[in-house]
Amino acid sequence: MEKQLTPLEGCKHELTVTLNQEDLNPHFEEAYKRAQKEVKMQGFRQGKVPLGMIKKKFGKQIRRDSSEDIANAEFNKIVREDELRVVGQPIMNRLDVEDTGLTFAITFDVLPEFELGEYKGITVDKPVKEVTDADVDAEIDRILLEKGTMEPVETVDGDNFVVKAAFNEVDPATGERKFEEDAEPQTVLLADPNLSSDLKALMRNLSVNDEFDYAPAPQGDTEPRKFHATVLEIHAIEPAEFSNELVEEISGGRFFSTEEFRDELKKQLVDMTANRIKESVENRVVDAVVSNHDFDVPESLVREHLTQYLNEEKKRYPEEKLPETFSIEHFYETMRPTAEKASKWFMIRDKIIESEKLELADADYTAYAEEVAGQYNFPVESLMEIIKNDERIQQQLMSKKVIDTVVDFAIVNEVEA
Repeated sequence: MEKQLTPLEGCKHELTVTLNQEDLNPHFEEAYKRAQKEVKMQGFRQGKVPLGMIKKKFGKQIRRDSSEDIANAEFNKIVREDELRVVGQPIMNRLDVEDTGLTFAITFDVLPEFELGEYKGITVDKPVKEVTDADVDAEIDRILLEKGTMEPVETVDGDNFVVKAAFNEVDPATGERKFEEDAEPQTVLLADPNLSSDLKALMRNLSVNDEFDYAPAPQGDTEPRKFHATVLEIHAIEPAEFSNELVEEISGGRFFSTEEFRDELKKQLVDMTANRIKESVENRVVDAVVSNHDFDVPESLVREHLTQYLNEEKKRYPEEKLPETFSIEHFYETMRPTAEKASKWFMIRDKIIESEKLELADADYTAYAEEVAGQYNFPVESLMEIIKNDERIQQQLMSKKVIDTVVDFAIVNEVEA
């Protein structure tokens, strides 16, 4: 056997292997035996046809059909023996079958070698925000809008309006529509606090059948996009009345007065705010740790993350079907920096686990089991056995342990949000 490993761009490598007949014969013998179990021939029971007859009648075809399996088997053997740190899905881009032997070439990514950079003593700001009565009032107003009644109208006249419009992407240079098909209508609540202020300003005072152009602010280094929109429907919302009856309905009978509901809502907002602050600190620490490392990221890892993000995006649409006007290419372009950061963190995380000698302890499993048991009313003891045998959950717990570790090492300064 002859083999040659060639480094390509970044983390990509190509392995070229040539196998002679002596190398191939053991593989062919196994292929003949597998075929023997399936071959049917007059005068013999299935599985009892002599190997000699199988080789004579079907040998050439069997050898050709088994060539890709042989290449994959030899590739995996070389990966193990040479301790190649392969990541992602290898791609076979050459497979030559000749009378003298077999030559194949496979390209693949490897995890890069890098020194673990600084991950201790990272300084980050922690945004601190107190939940006020005004925050509770704003959340109640949102709920009342959600439970309100809608009436079709001709014109937008305030924030308590829902506008249904068709957004068609156009080429910023030519002004021509990029897609022949009409876009799926999008519903916009003007009272949504997360709505772009530019889009809200454009929609004020619009009437049914009005048209307007909208260019959302570019995200990161992505190319600017422009849309031509047509207003299809407008509905005015009459908020529901904040009453004891409404509280009983929306709480499923847990609360019977507006005062009880306000108190519970404030507790929930306090918990949600604390979780957002905690997540913000964790993200800032991870961003800082990642920025302290400079190494090539395997493209296959980046693509895996992009595919995961796209699958999550699909869940936002009915039947997980993306609109005709949805640009996967633009989505990948927008999400690539996030995917590259996540891929880097994936590799740095493993180095930190090794450096800190982190291991999961019973306390980690118990804390997770108690949390899940509380949510689903399931016995903790039964959950412990499931958790300890679920690799996905173990990965999740270890990821949390790594983040907790680097946050504990960090210098966190509290600042007003």
